[in-house]
Amino acid sequence: MQGASDSESSVYGFTQDNTRRPTVQTAAFSQACVEFAHEVAARGAALQVLGDERSTLFPDELRPYLVRQPGGIKVNFLVNYGVDWDLAGLSTHGALRLKEVSTVDMVVR
Repeated sequence: MQGASDSESSVYGFTQDNTRRPTVQTAAFSQACVEFAHEVAARGAALQVLGDERSTLFPDELRPYLVRQPGGIKVNFLVNYGVDWDLAGLSTHGALRLKEVSTVDMVVR
């Protein structure tokens, strides 16, 4: 059985496609992501936010979480991510940007 420090979870906030929605919706997505990240970090998770931080739609409040935070369960939180952003990692980093993110076992909508 895995210990808490070996556990990992990936949570999908919003995609780059979602940023094309009406401003009211994108603002709500952003705020919900910020609140979620703060709550997860406050509960001691080893949070890391992954997504296109160069975009003006990437919430500034999430920048401290671009580097994995120390803690218990690993939580990968994808915010303002997309296939083009992920694939661009091949040319800049030699690998997909999301290569470290666990595969999807369950989707909750």
